[in-house]
Amino acid sequence: MEKWYKWCALKARLVWINFIGVPLIFWNEEFFNKLGRLIGEVLDVEEDTLLRRRVDRGRILALVPHNQLCPRKVKVEVDRDPFAVNVFRNHHRLISPRRRPI
Repeated sequence: MEKWYKWCALKARLVWINFIGVPLIFWNEEFFNKLGRLIGEVLDVEEDTLLRRRVDRGRILALVPHNQLCPRKVKVEVDRDPFAVNVFRNHHRLISPRRRPI
């Protein structure tokens, strides 16, 4: 057995986050990055979102602090107009380095 070190503790997690209710006028990478930064560190905006293959929801991959809950809504302001966007976190699978997703 090895001694446990604080630096080994889980500090963040990768989460796919869906945003529902984004007006098409704001449907761009910059806006999804703005939404994502309200929750965590944005690592990627899904290609289907960027190419508008799906406009029912926009999706980003974010690094979220482990102890932080994902909000159900985020409030943003564009041109001094505030509005809310619904947020849904995808359930994700744990992946082992030597095995397939579990």
